[in-house]
Amino acid sequence: MFWRIDPFGDSGGTGASTRRKFNFGRWRRSISEAAVFQCARGMPALRTLLLPAYFVDAGGNWISLEAGFYRQLYQARPTLDALRKQDEDNHEDDECMRAISQFPLRMLELTDMRNMDASAIVPILIDSNCSATLREARFNKCDAIGVPALLRLARACPHLANVSSNNYYLTPMDPAIKSDVMELDRLLKSREGKFYGCTRCMYVIRGEECPF
Repeated sequence: MFWRIDPFGDSGGTGASTRRKFNFGRWRRSISEAAVFQCARGMPALRTLLLPAYFVDAGGNWISLEAGFYRQLYQARPTLDALRKQDEDNHEDDECMRAISQFPLRMLELTDMRNMDASAIVPILIDSNCSATLREARFNKCDAIGVPALLRLARACPHLANVSSNNYYLTPMDPAIKSDVMELDRLLKSREGKFYGCTRCMYVIRGEECPF
């Protein structure tokens, strides 16, 4: 049987009506989709949601989220403006990305989106409603989303000021990529933000020779 939670009891009863952030990840347990919907519907002030690392069905089996989950989440709490996904080895596709991008997101964190078309993720964000609201984007283990794509995203999202990517380049950067790193860093700094890149990117930004 999957682990059941009571987000209202956890928040102290009446606190649920004013709580703006909820972190499913801190339990480090498998959570059902229904528990997330319960949380979203029962917390009218909720704006930031950290999704659990693993989801399970009624039989306790691990499942990957589908686009329908995000559409139902949008119906339950369309005002969410920060969504953090830290689940690894998931199988979500491009339709999931389209469903996620319908939220008026201020912050988005994605992890290990291996089943998505990497060339489509940034265009989907750019063409969505959240391009006008996005201020921070974090990409963890999304190696196919390189610096050129991040630069396009920053150019298209006027309020995007902080971008984090821990992608690792297996070969030395060519001059064009180095130029994109510098331009992305300059653009984000002009918005009082910062680019948090892989180790090689940081060497480029500091004007130092990368030792590997």
